[in-house]
This record gives sequence, C-alpha cells and structure tokens, in this order.
Amino acid sequence: MATKNPSGVGHQHVGVDIGGTSTRVAVFDERLVPLGWTVDETRPASLVDHVAELVHRTHDDLGPKARPIASVGVGVPGRVDAAHGTVADAVNLGLAGEGLDLGGGLAERLGVPVTVENDVNAAALGVCHRMGLGAGPGVGAGGRTVALLSVGTGVAAGLVIDGRVHRGPTGLAGEIGHIPFDPSGPRCACGQKGCLEAVASGAALQRAWPGDGVDTPVASLLAAAGRGDETATRVWCDALDALAWAVELLVLTVDAEVVVLGGGVSEAGAPLLDGVRDALATRARTSRFLATVAVAERVRLAPGDVALGCLGAVLAGGVTPRGTTS
Repeated sequence: MATKNPSGVGHQHVGVDIGGTSTRVAVFDERLVPLGWTVDETRPASLVDHVAELVHRTHDDLGPKARPIASVGVGVPGRVDAAHGTVADAVNLGLAGEGLDLGGGLAERLGVPVTVENDVNAAALGVCHRMGLGAGPGVGAGGRTVALLSVGTGVAAGLVIDGRVHRGPTGLAGEIGHIPFDPSGPRCACGQKGCLEAVASGAALQRAWPGDGVDTPVASLLAAAGRGDETATRVWCDALDALAWAVELLVLTVDAEVVVLGGGVSEAGAPLLDGVRDALATRARTSRFLATVAVAERVRLAPGDVALGCLGAVLAGGVTPRGTTS
C-alpha cells in the first residue's frame, strides 16, 4: 500500500461504495478510468477493518499494473459529516444515531488521505460525470440541478446543484426515503410507518415478492407480472406509483432539471423508466400544472456502470481527472 502523495501524479485513486447489502471497491487511474474492482458483502460489525482489507485486496489484485495510491474516497449510507469523515444515522447499517469515525479509521489503516461522503451524493457525482450533466471537479459546474433517485436496499436522493453536492447544514438533504408515502403502510426501519423506503426500495420489493431463488427478486417480480400474476402486478405498480411521487417531489422542491433513476433496482432498465414515466404521465393528465412543468420528460435512467458510486466517491474528494481542469 502506497504512502501519501496528494498530487496524485503517476498514482491511482480508490473509490469505495458501501451499500446496505454489498460493498464495491474500484481502483482508477489518473484519468479516472477503472482498472479493477471487487464486490463483497457489507459487514457493519467490522466496517472499517473490512473496507480496509478490500482496498488492499483490490489494489494488490492489479499486480504489475498497481501504482501508489494517492487518495481513497468512500460513499456510505447515512448522515455524513464530510468535513470530519464521520457517519451517523445509517439505519441500514445498524448505526441509529451513533457516530462512526470512518474516515479517520481508514486513514490510519491505509496511510493515505480518505474522504467520506454520503453514498447517494457520491453516486450522483458519478452519474453526472458519466452522463455529461456538468458536476464535480474537472467536469464543469454548469448551473444545473440534477437529482439521482437511488433505489437499492433503501431509497434516497443525491442532489447536485450548480455543479456541487447539496448536503444541507446537517447532511440530511435528499433523505426522502424516510418521508411517509402511505401513513397506513408497513413500519420503516427509521420508526415511522409507510415511508417511501418501506414501500418502494429493493428490500421492500423483496419482502413483498421473495422471488424464485433463480433470478434476482426484481427480475422474478417483473417476469411474474409479465405473465399476468395479479399479486406481482400490484406490487410492481404500487412501487412505480411511489417512485413517480418521489420524482414529482424532487422536481417540485428543488426544480430538478434531470432526475436520474439509479441504484440496484434500476437494473430493471426500460420497465422501470417507462413505468415511472407512465405513472407521471397519468398524474399529468388530471393536472394542467404537472403537464406544464413536464415532470415525466425530466426522468432518465442511470448508465449501467458497476463503478459509478466508486467513481463519485473519488470525485467527492476533489480529484480532477488528468487532462481536465477544475
């Protein structure tokens, strides 16, 4: 493992994307092209040690292509204090209210600078970079407002406004997964009832439709709905309606010019994008106001890139891809 070199010249950068279910680690060259990555289960009980081990393993696996590491960027669920590298209220990791010095612990074990950002905020930067939406160092701040609606184990939004992540004064901006969508709905891990996350997240879909054990739960759900299964159709349509509500919420609160659907559930592809757009179009047919603001036309699908969250975590650390200017 390399020693510290803030300039990063001739060096590599590591991005870590910690999710409620899995953790991804990717190594990037100076142009932020991914060179290799590792995916493993998330281990909340030994989070710092496990992430440090994955960083070492992924870097070592490059063999002769490995170069000294200049920086590590980490995206993690919860309320992140980016200035101090701590995370709290990560309910999907079992951190309810307590703070974890993730950045300090990793920097001590890895011997390089470590930046910590909320995982969806980091993914939003990665999406903007890949889709050319103008955000982050070296990408070009373009005065746009972009929202990433991440639907994975949980649900949250990453907001990029005028080319920079919008966190809010306490890091809560974008935590729309814990806004109740259906007050009579199931209990959420946060303690409320009927939150968006409890209704439309990947975990919620899996609870409602456990799957066949062969395909992923979402793929199994879509296949069953395609065969006309009434329960599967209802579960999928209810999720689309909830996600359409979330898109509308993002557009009407921050005037998001683009809302990108990302996270694990976005692997459903066109059925998700078309379904959310159709649900929004249905709402617009009874509301001249919604038709005027063209909510459905603002929705896009995130590119299928296993390293997007990792890339965004590196960008969140202020890294400028070689050959660009900040």
